[in-house]
Amino acid sequence: MWRDVDLEARNLVGALKQLGFAQDYGYAMTGFGIGLGSNAASRPETPLMLASRLMLRAIKAAGYDQGAAIIPIPSSTHTRPGSDFVGGRIARSIELRDPNYMALPMLHFSRVVPASSASRRRTETALRVNLRAADMPMPPRRVVLLDDVMTTGAHIRAAVSFLAQRGIRVEDCFVFARQAVNCPENMFKVPVLEL
Repeated sequence: MWRDVDLEARNLVGALKQLGFAQDYGYAMTGFGIGLGSNAASRPETPLMLASRLMLRAIKAAGYDQGAAIIPIPSSTHTRPGSDFVGGRIARSIELRDPNYMALPMLHFSRVVPASSASRRRTETALRVNLRAADMPMPPRRVVLLDDVMTTGAHIRAAVSFLAQRGIRVEDCFVFARQAVNCPENMFKVPVLEL
């Protein structure tokens, strides 16, 4: 049985990813329920507006109140520089809300990274060796990563390592949601990492 807040989070992520099922639960392009902090009665928000508002609040609360460069992590199917993906849309929306936060959607993959046959998950190594960065200026400020959904943390660890090899120090990573359905057995044993 889904708790209301879990169902709302699932449907909001579905709406952000433009999955059809989310519309069945009122997450099309209008207001939302109460569990995620929406103020739909006074001002309807799109899924992207709500996600960027909540993410910006979390980033500021973590001590980045003077701004930061936000590098969104693409899914392992995004192979074109500058292609559109959920994390990039959230980062750009944050930048529009507050120009002290600069969206740098610089990462993409050289090819679609397949899941390993053993775990049916993508490994950190496979992700890291296939990551690429578009030509962008070095971030002039503190750098944080942004991901829409985390399952095992492999995309985050791969991105941190890849960027470190290029002299970019990531201070934090912010994740909008964690996958809790059909997740690996060790899902909630993933430790919080010091970056």
